[in-house]
Amino acid sequence: MKAVKSCLVGLSSFCHSHLEPHQRVAGLKKHKLVEPQDRLEDRMCKKHGRLLELFCQTEQTVLRLDQLMFLQACDSLMWLQVGVAEGAMTH
Repeated sequence: MKAVKSCLVGLSSFCHSHLEPHQRVAGLKKHKLVEPQDRLEDRMCKKHGRLLELFCQTEQTVLRLDQLMFLQACDSLMWLQVGVAEGAMTH
């Protein structure tokens, strides 16, 4: 069966029938679900285990959302889209 969603917490993709617990179980409902994606582990910070969500065009690097407070008036940040090019994932 084809995956319909990927879970960024469990780093797994699910078909419609196996996605059902994420829609029913209270703890799983809090998980961030996105469009299906291969290699979910590439979207996670290897050091901190947190989702990489931002890309700095100036530094050509990806960042976690919690790193945003350390940047000073950076105007070259972009939100990463699911399926971002693997070449940009060099955190």
